[in-house]
Amino acid sequence: MKPEDKVCTLEQAKELHKLGLTVPADSCWVLFESSVTHGELPEQEDYDLLSACKYEESDAYVVFDYYAYDVAELGGLLPVTVEVNGRLYWIACTKADDGWSGCAEWFEDRLIEDYLFYTDTYKTEAEARTATLLKLLSCNYLNTKELNEECKTVC
Repeated sequence: MKPEDKVCTLEQAKELHKLGLTVPADSCWVLFESSVTHGELPEQEDYDLLSACKYEESDAYVVFDYYAYDVAELGGLLPVTVEVNGRLYWIACTKADDGWSGCAEWFEDRLIEDYLFYTDTYKTEAEARTATLLKLLSCNYLNTKELNEECKTVC
């Protein structure tokens, strides 16, 4: 498996950053100044995935960096359950023939009764877990500030 398939995508990392998630990750997406064509917006391929969010002073100047959470780190960030309107929903990511997806399900008498949400299908588990986390944060089912405080480090 390629390293970039083990972590959230660059676009997902940007969204998590925009929502204010600051919990450190082992890997990060980095854009070095040497990769930028001045006057143009950087493309996905201009970013490098570093397995450790550390770079040497001798490295090219870093323009942007975003945490690239892996499956284990996302597991530490995602809650087991979330309560909405008095119902306790279980958070799950599952694999099917066509890929991975995430959801929040409400059970009663061991039967699925309702879904709070269901994500699209993704190629990797990391993408599905990140999509689930993004949904929880963007709909205010999870509070970014509280998550940052609870998870100073997910490792």
